[in-house]
Amino acid sequence: MAEYKQKRITDVGEKPRYVILNGRGIVIDKNPDKKRLDGALPWNFKYNDTNTCYRCGRNFDDIGWCHPMKERDEKGKWIGEWDCGKCWQKFDPNSEDNIKKRLRNRRTGNLKDARLIFGDNCEELTRRWRSTVSTVPVKNLNIENDNYNSPIDHSWDSELGVIQTKGRSYDNINGVWHQNWENEHNKKFDNLIFYCASRDGKIIERIYIFPWEEVIKRTGISIYKNPSKGIHWYEKYRVKDGDIIVKVNNIMKEIR
Repeated sequence: MAEYKQKRITDVGEKPRYVILNGRGIVIDKNPDKKRLDGALPWNFKYNDTNTCYRCGRNFDDIGWCHPMKERDEKGKWIGEWDCGKCWQKFDPNSEDNIKKRLRNRRTGNLKDARLIFGDNCEELTRRWRSTVSTVPVKNLNIENDNYNSPIDHSWDSELGVIQTKGRSYDNINGVWHQNWENEHNKKFDNLIFYCASRDGKIIERIYIFPWEEVIKRTGISIYKNPSKGIHWYEKYRVKDGDIIVKVNNIMKEIR
């Protein structure tokens, strides 16, 4: 979140001095050092008239992980608009995560980001696996629509309805598979397939199928490989058929 500086009296009898404020005007540092002061913006500084992201419309003071950034055209000229960090990554031509670059690299098989490759593999895994079960072929809508920013991942499955796909490699430091679900809350689907893979992403160790109603209850999920006590709520959604796990891993091997 952006920090601001303002000269004010913080205690009775004190001379005015610079303090650091957050976007809501609350003092978060009464005695900032020079480095922090130099990095702060003047109080009430606005990046634009609304102080919001040009792309997604979110207020910059509500976005905590990155300062706003100037969006530029393909020639490197500033277009006069400010993006939040997330939107800048997607739309600025200088970003390696630019949507056009991702699409081009996916089309040519030149994708380098292991996280994105794994995600694409999981979507293809769902397409192939569910097409062997469903009475109608299940399509990968990102490929079908030539748009890897599609809100819904797959077409209708005769058993599971409209499907979303998520996958995570094992976090061996924390002993968990963690998935953020906030981005799914505004989407309409029936079930979300969640693949829990090995640390290298080569082996699917677990599969969960969560209904939409469970997904929107939570901002995310953490599935522990070795939980300390009790049966966790998510275990009732776990696919326990060993033959399915074998089948899915054979498909994943073919994809990789």
